[in-house]
Parts: sequence; C-alpha cells; structure tokens
Amino acid sequence: MKPALKQFIKDNITLIDRDQYYELYCKLKNTFKNEATLRTRELTEFLIDCNVNPLEYMPTVPHGYLCRSDLLDHIVIPENIDLVGRAAFMDSDLKSVSFSDRSKCTHILAYAFQGCYKLETVILPEFCTHIDTSAFRNCCYLQDVVIPTKDKIAFSDDAFEYSDMVVIHCYPGTPVEEYCINHDINYKFIEPEKRKW
Repeated sequence: MKPALKQFIKDNITLIDRDQYYELYCKLKNTFKNEATLRTRELTEFLIDCNVNPLEYMPTVPHGYLCRSDLLDHIVIPENIDLVGRAAFMDSDLKSVSFSDRSKCTHILAYAFQGCYKLETVILPEFCTHIDTSAFRNCCYLQDVVIPTKDKIAFSDDAFEYSDMVVIHCYPGTPVEEYCINHDINYKFIEPEKRKW
C-alpha cells in the first residue's frame, strides 16, 4: 500500500460505523481522482485484512468492487445491499456467493460475476428481480444457482452463457423455470420445507 494512502487511512479511520465508511469511500474517490479505482480497491482490501466487511457499510456493491481479486473465496452479501454493481466480482477467485436471509437485493448488474472460473455455488435472494447481461457468463465450474423467487424476474438471454455445468434450482411453475426451458438450462425444483408441527 502506498504511503499516501496509508496516511489517508490513518487520518480518517478512527471509528467505523455505517455512515462513516461510505463517507470515507466517497472522500477517497474525490481525494485521489486520478487513481480512484485503485485507491478504493486498496481501502477495501485493507479493511478486509482488518476483519471488517466493507459491504456492511454500503448501500450497493460498487462497480468493479473486487474485480480480478484473489482476496476472497466465499462471500455472504449483507442485508443492506440492494444492488450488485457492474463487474463487481468479475474474474475473481470466488467459490461461493450467498446473500443474507433478510436480503432485499433486487439487481445483479451486467458482468457482476463473469469469468469467475472457480465459482461453484450461488444462492440468490428471493427478492431478486433482475439478472443482467453476462452476469454469470463464462463461469465454467458453476454448478448450482438457487433462485428462490416465485415472482417475475427479468433475465438477460446471455446471463449464464458458457456456464455449461450450471443447474438452476427454482420453484415449479415460475418464470425462472420458464427461463430455463427457453434457454436450455438444466434445472431442479426446490423442495418445499417440511411443515413443523
């Protein structure tokens, strides 16, 4: 990490809370305009090294957030996130992705997980309404994607292009099943939970 960034972090991180991290993230982008992407990436990696999950302090997963990163292999996206940005994890070393049980995330934007060649399992939130172009394209070892929504969902035609091993887990009679049939994608039905007496 460059000395200027180390000093910036020392001067600005004293107590991390939900508002302060996002303010710091924006301040960093404005302070180091010419190297904004590199600097915010360094800030993110610094905080992860300190066992702080930066996503807990942000409203969305920023565009290019951990693109081409080998920092994480598993991630749980917290409930405050409502959108996963463009190329957020593209070409990263992620093996599994899931969302908080109370997640209200609705959009997975273009290229979000494209080229994650180690990715095997994804569990999307039930409120997901959009999976954009190439979101899971070329994830060659992606095997299981759970999409538990029963409502209408907007898929890009190429959302799972070249992810030939994928099996989508969905409920019967839903738009997700229809998408799988229309795009020749393997699918399995999610078994309903057993009633507890």
